[in-house]
Amino acid sequence: MKLSKKFKKDYKKIQDKLVIRVSRYKADTKSGFQMKMEWVAPSENHAKIFNNMRSYSPNFDKLMTHYSHKIADDLLNNYGDSWLGETVCPIHIIAVE
Repeated sequence: MKLSKKFKKDYKKIQDKLVIRVSRYKADTKSGFQMKMEWVAPSENHAKIFNNMRSYSPNFDKLMTHYSHKIADDLLNNYGDSWLGETVCPIHIIAVE
């Protein structure tokens, strides 16, 4: 997939600024817990760039979704099934082609 110069330029603007906030709390579900994953950008402008990039490239959107689920799974493995609370993880994506 060939990405436009604008996409690459926008990517460089947010490359080291994204974090993912993962929280797990008790809820009325089958497992008894709910996990919430959300991408957080340092400013509205960065959030707008990130959302535009996800809209522009379905592959980028799938990649970011995959990362969020992977990070949530890793946190659950590290903290254990009894973990409740919130944590913030910085994201460093090396390259986008």
